[in-house]
Amino acid sequence: MVITSKDGLLKHIEKDDNTKLKKNKPSFDKQEFEIRKKTFEGYTFTKDFVGLEIKNCKFIDCTFENIWGFFLIFQKCKFLKCEF
Repeated sequence: MVITSKDGLLKHIEKDDNTKLKKNKPSFDKQEFEIRKKTFEGYTFTKDFVGLEIKNCKFIDCTFENIWGFFLIFQKCKFLKCEF
């Protein structure tokens, strides 16, 4: 599965009932969206991911290619067999 932007990721997550997606009012210490407790396996992430906070997620056999995102934050995430 190739995810090419923040919007693409949000659309993909909307289809998954188990994923916790929180929309925040952007502020100095909060990003626009928070994604929590999701496992991504076999994904390729590329391009623009501005304004995301990803917490307690697991990435297995994922590729992060040409990815950029001002205020892209990963907290307490695990990366197993991933390529950057």
